[in-house]
Amino acid sequence: MLSLKNTTGQNIKTDAWSFFTVCWMLTLLSSSIGRYMNYSYAMTLIAFIVYIIRSRQINFNYINILWGILIGIFPLFNYLIHTPDFLLIDILGYVVSLSGIFAVNEPARRFDGIILYMKLRALIEAFFVILQQFVYPVYVKFAWRILGTWNYDAGGMALSISLSAYIIVFGIGAFLFCKNGKNSVGYMLSVIFCFTALVFTDKRTIMLIALVLCMLVYFINCNQKIRMRRILLLPILVILLAGFSIWFYRAYGNENAIGRIIETLINISEQKDISNSRNDIHAVAWKLWGESAYTKLFGIGWGEFKQNFNLFKNTSQVHNIYLQLLCETGITGVVCFVSVQLICLFSSVHLFIRFFRENSSRRDLIGFSITGQFVFGVYGFTGNPLYDSTCYLMYFMMITILIVVRRSYRLERRQQ
Repeated sequence: MLSLKNTTGQNIKTDAWSFFTVCWMLTLLSSSIGRYMNYSYAMTLIAFIVYIIRSRQINFNYINILWGILIGIFPLFNYLIHTPDFLLIDILGYVVSLSGIFAVNEPARRFDGIILYMKLRALIEAFFVILQQFVYPVYVKFAWRILGTWNYDAGGMALSISLSAYIIVFGIGAFLFCKNGKNSVGYMLSVIFCFTALVFTDKRTIMLIALVLCMLVYFINCNQKIRMRRILLLPILVILLAGFSIWFYRAYGNENAIGRIIETLINISEQKDISNSRNDIHAVAWKLWGESAYTKLFGIGWGEFKQNFNLFKNTSQVHNIYLQLLCETGITGVVCFVSVQLICLFSSVHLFIRFFRENSSRRDLIGFSITGQFVFGVYGFTGNPLYDSTCYLMYFMMITILIVVRRSYRLERRQQ
């Protein structure tokens, strides 16, 4: 009788987690296409509450407590005391993102659905990016129906080509690390397909991130003797890649990621601007930060940059989350954020080293988590992932995976 009761309770808890997972997927989809976000946020919060009621516990650890304090204090405080243009939906976005890291008490295998979703979403984005490149009239018809509105910055099935590239590189990470024990030709073809789509996004930073990820996984997944041989072949690989890039640049110009990387190197050698004219935005951010001793320490308020500077190329962000954090939250905010960010990354790397010799799902999961954290951290120097709901939803899911794997590892050590 006791066993039946426990099984029933576990099934109820599992169903609640499945409901939360589906809602999170729908939220990620709605945020990337910019439709029905209010409804998806509300539904995910309801799923979070249901999960907490069913499981009767909230997962507290130093990682989610630190993130909860950091993300909770700065936006909420600014919403209460500053302009009403900082919308409540922005607060809801961060709350939904943080809900997973407080709610989850599930085994690692329960994330298979999310991993599969990210793979499929990346393939869909890659398909529509390539469709946009070669069959533009057909692509526009799909984009009008799915996105609801249209602008020339849109790409794939997302509001911007940057979001499409971000989703695709996460999918590449999922394909590289989470193979479910298989190393089939299908996974390799999927990576190549996604990588090809990245070339046409003209996003040089994300393209370089994907290239680094592929090379790291290539060298990680071999024994020491073979690894040394491959390292010796690295200069040849670099020469071949450079030759292909130069040919591609001459053939197709700079309207793609490879062309923009080559153009960036040329501009660096000629000491030209490589920031896409964003130096003006950065200068304003530095000026706002240095207005007084208070702003240097605590900033002008989370989300307030767009109130002071929103006319330059129709942008309201700095395109550097660390500089924008410095401007909006001061030295206090940026130090706290980077510290928590590095704690999570180092903790993930520590676990990956522990599991390195294993051929287990938890090693794959923590490898994927490192990938997501790395993408978010590096892209933060040139993009706005902390201020785009699609990006930070995916980032905090990587933190959730870290918490789950770390929790299972600690339980395993206690039982030994």
